[in-house]
Amino acid sequence: MTKIEKTCLLCGKNFETTAYIVEKGEGKFCSRKCTVKYHIEHKTSMFSDYVRSKNKDANWLEDEKNCIVCGKAYKARHFNINHQRYCSKTCQYIGEARELSNKSEIIDLYSKGYGVFKLGRKFNAPQNAISALLTQNGIRVRSAVEQRMYLRSRGIGNWPQKIMKPCKICGKPFYPKLNKRYCSVKSEFKDPEMRNEMRQRAFKSILAGKSNTTIEKKIAAFLIEQKILFKHQYQLGYWSFDFFIPNDNTLMEIDGDYWHGNPKFFKELNSTQLKTSKMIKEKPRMP
Repeated sequence: MTKIEKTCLLCGKNFETTAYIVEKGEGKFCSRKCTVKYHIEHKTSMFSDYVRSKNKDANWLEDEKNCIVCGKAYKARHFNINHQRYCSKTCQYIGEARELSNKSEIIDLYSKGYGVFKLGRKFNAPQNAISALLTQNGIRVRSAVEQRMYLRSRGIGNWPQKIMKPCKICGKPFYPKLNKRYCSVKSEFKDPEMRNEMRQRAFKSILAGKSNTTIEKKIAAFLIEQKILFKHQYQLGYWSFDFFIPNDNTLMEIDGDYWHGNPKFFKELNSTQLKTSKMIKEKPRMP
């Protein structure tokens, strides 16, 4: 790499650097110490936060200014001194509202049903500034929900009317969402077509191996180690069993602590665990 001779901006010492560093706009100082010293002396933004963290009483990093809206004196950082004009966000919105052009047109359009968001897009102005302008003129700013209800009451915009639909099972009228056909989950489970669809979905997930638990994997590894022939996720009618051993004509269902309601982990059983424990005690009903 080609070397280039440079002179340090702070101490005037000659030093060598590479052409690549010079092309990047660096290579102005001979050392890190001179770099930090220069930026602190000239009050640049690069090391102001670093100096503030080390010297908490370094008030020289801030300059006093007066807010152009309320006239309140505030401290601005030296690198923001040229463009910072307000003491707070509230004053900033009021100041931006004063600078808006077509104020009367904005107020007129708002009274006709335009929202703050739409006015901001139309006039390329901040929404907070438009809200501040309306508040200054004694107009209450509508929220997003109020704006929607206001437009709906005046018949502006495309608002689809809700139509009630009878439930497929019980016939009870309800407001459907998307392509819903049932008024409740209870009615949905009563439909034999829906139950069949749910079974088919469950079978597909079982065949894809998505429902294999860690206990099932351990049992499968043990059977393989013992060289026992088995079929995993064996389907028998609407039922699906974890393992089937054809030599012994044995079905195996592997459940964990949750389904068995292990008293070590569950002091009180919920309705699902009670139902499962009752089914385990009884003989399984085959289709």
